[in-house]
Parts: sequence; structure tokens; C-alpha cells
Amino acid sequence: MANSTISMSKIRHIFRLFSQGRSKLSIATQIGVSRNTVKRYLTALAASGLTYADIRTLTDKDLEDLFGKTPEPKPDPRLTILQEYLPQVDKELKRKGVTRLMLWEAYRNDHSDGFHYTQFCFYYN
Repeated sequence: MANSTISMSKIRHIFRLFSQGRSKLSIATQIGVSRNTVKRYLTALAASGLTYADIRTLTDKDLEDLFGKTPEPKPDPRLTILQEYLPQVDKELKRKGVTRLMLWEAYRNDHSDGFHYTQFCFYYN
């Protein structure tokens, strides 16, 4: 699965093999993960400022806190505005002669930097 964390034993194995001088490609092949996954954890190791000797002393919980969690993306402010607008859209669509396109046009008049029609419909559904 894309962008999911791997087990702490695999992360330790990546760091051990890298400390032995192995290439990212050979590490990825041996462990069974993509080269970009290896690269991501090695970049995180470099950014943390820790060495392999430091990593060996950490518990799995500490290692997971450092490398296992992916940062939560910040919510899109446009989506927040649209979510507040959607109950009104639902109510208006029950009226005769009102279409999604009409409501989207009204939404775009109020929010010029808002979503385009397809995304508007996607989030409404």
C-alpha cells in the first residue's frame, strides 16, 4: 500500500544494512520494499541527526515515534469552506428546477478560488 509505514524490524534492518555500506537498491531488494521507501527512511535518519549506534539503543516505541509516523496533512481551507456550504446545497437541490451547476456557479461567485465543478460534485456526493 502506498505511503504506509513498515515494521520497526525492517526499519532497523534498513539502517543496519546502510551502516554496512550497502546501496539503497540492494537494501530495497533484500528487504522487499521499494527503493523510495529506503530513501525516505534514510533521509529521515539523516534529518534526525542520529547514528546507527544511537538507533540500536532505541526501543521500538521510540523508533516508531521518530520514523513510523507520517505527518498529517493540513486541511485545505477551500474544503472547509465547501463543507460548510454543502448542507445549503443539499437543501436547495430539493427545490424544483435547481441544479448542481446552478449551485456551483453561485458557490464560485462567492468563492472565486473555490473548487471547480467536478470536485464540487465529488465532494457533494
